[in-house]
Amino acid sequence: MKIIRFYALLALLMMGNVTMQAQVRQERYDLLPNAYGIKTEDVNGDGYSDVVVSHGWNHIMSVFMNDGIGHLELSQTIESESNEIGCSPMFFLLEDIDNNKLKDIVVYVGVSNGQDTCYLRTYYNNGNGHFDQYDEVCLSQPDVIWDNPYFLVMTSGHFNNDAYTDVIVSTNHLNNGMQSYGCLYNDGQGRLLAPEYAYGEAIGIAFTNDLNEDGYDDIWEGNQILYFSEEFPPRLEELYEMGNAWDGCVTSGESIIDIDGDGLLDLVESRTHTFDPYSQLRVYKNLGEEHFELMSSYDVYDIITPNTDIADNLKIMNYNGDDYPDFIVQIGVFEYFTGFTGYYLIVEGNGTFAPDSQILFNIKNEDEEMFRAFDVCDINSDGLDDLLVLRTYRNGKSRLDVFLNDGSGFDVIEEVDIISNVSCSPNPTNGTVTIDGLEVAEVKVYNVLGQLVKEIKENVIDLSAQEAGTYILKVITPSGVVTKQIIKN
Repeated sequence: MKIIRFYALLALLMMGNVTMQAQVRQERYDLLPNAYGIKTEDVNGDGYSDVVVSHGWNHIMSVFMNDGIGHLELSQTIESESNEIGCSPMFFLLEDIDNNKLKDIVVYVGVSNGQDTCYLRTYYNNGNGHFDQYDEVCLSQPDVIWDNPYFLVMTSGHFNNDAYTDVIVSTNHLNNGMQSYGCLYNDGQGRLLAPEYAYGEAIGIAFTNDLNEDGYDDIWEGNQILYFSEEFPPRLEELYEMGNAWDGCVTSGESIIDIDGDGLLDLVESRTHTFDPYSQLRVYKNLGEEHFELMSSYDVYDIITPNTDIADNLKIMNYNGDDYPDFIVQIGVFEYFTGFTGYYLIVEGNGTFAPDSQILFNIKNEDEEMFRAFDVCDINSDGLDDLLVLRTYRNGKSRLDVFLNDGSGFDVIEEVDIISNVSCSPNPTNGTVTIDGLEVAEVKVYNVLGQLVKEIKENVIDLSAQEAGTYILKVITPSGVVTKQIIKN
């Protein structure tokens, strides 16, 4: 069923030149349980942005291939082994570690062996978007026990002035109160070497780039910049305008980009107060010679409801198709036990980052939704970045919603409303599954490895010949595509 939805602009939301607009759902995908991280990159070399999702517990990664017009198909699920206690669900990397121009997966893995052993594992891309082999390096530090490595933070760059991608890992969850970060240099043969650790500092959300143009990538994190050179550890400098005074705010998202076109990389930051529902977007202009000054700031405050707004994560996007970078920030409401309500603030860039063109739109928070992550990419190859929202619920169920950017601001849109009426039963099943609520044109059945195991053109699917396990149904209809997760007993 197709419906037209008209969203009136609310006068309350016009304060500060912020407008409320609608959104369009392209597709919804059921994911394997406990999904927490999402990244979008071309992993099979066809020029289209694919999607990689990380999971906690007994799954590590899921890989989805993009067909070029925005439809995703599960290609591979990477399972954890029996003695592994999980991975770092929120932080992982898609980087070319073996220097073959293909994105590899770098993720934390812990092993239950009585010694709290921690590894950084690299899954190598075999060229068609599958990750069949891996290498790992031990992260464990002498006389240090990692108390909660699930929140291990990592970032990547060229930290020793060669052509190979290195990795930084950081944690402040050490049970002896220590903080540290380690640099895993690339040996040039596709392997990360054992980390060199620096103690006394930890790196939170971080972005890397060569900020002082000396050939070494640097790390910007919050109010500090780590300038890398021939010597390790890197030199730490406080960011200009902030000094040592802590104002109660922590960094919730960062980007590094040349905003004003002067050839120097500027810094964009979302900051959230630790105790009060107050957030701010800041831009630091690069003046050269390691000197930055505050260029612009914008308060994320009272946009949605009074005294409740907090920013979480910030990403660069091409929202309106012009020559200036735009920014999108996830905004939540400061209410315990309910989590984010799912507002997204888009700040359209104009070369000066003056806050005179912001767009606010809402993606409805669903019952028992516990965690939300997002990424942006041009999923349907129309030249405009789209929004991909990952949701995880209190029962562990996870799903991915894809929202298309049509270039007109989503004021009045035609939306395919086929999700809410669709059901598959029985689930779990011992044999057949019936799809109700829509007209089926074709159904493709995939196992957790992303292999197509069945393809039919009717509403009843017979899985009696399949092994017990989890299957993904891709239901193709005249109105759109729906994916459903089915368990076969």
